[in-house]
Amino acid sequence: MAVTLLSGDIVFQDGTAEGIISVRNGIIEYVDLGTRIKTSQENVIHGTIFPGFINIHTHLGDHGARGDLPPSLRDSVFPGGVKHRFLERASGEEMMKSIRSSIHEVAPGVTQIIDFREGGIKGVELLGRAWDEGMPAVHVMGRPLEG
Repeated sequence: MAVTLLSGDIVFQDGTAEGIISVRNGIIEYVDLGTRIKTSQENVIHGTIFPGFINIHTHLGDHGARGDLPPSLRDSVFPGGVKHRFLERASGEEMMKSIRSSIHEVAPGVTQIIDFREGGIKGVELLGRAWDEGMPAVHVMGRPLEG
């Protein structure tokens, strides 16, 4: 079980404090404020330490609709637009690939995602099948029933 030490200025809501954070298998074991590791070691990462970010508004399944989108918002994301045509024709496998691609794109530095899931219960089930261990936590928002 490898331990990683983060050493530097830790960013808090009301400012920063010098400190060390010990992380084992992705879980914070302890935080030691008022000190810093000054030497180079293989398991030490030096820098400014930010809390895990939360992406508060994603549509993870829309990733597959990207590309040459029309300049008009109406033609891109409104009903009948590029996004909705993609969502209507995508297979379950294509949708899972789209969701995974989105998660991997936003994952660096993000610990939680709030996703506005489309496709009702089926869309929620696809997201559940697309999510893998080690990905940020995903909280689902959406309409459970059509309409």
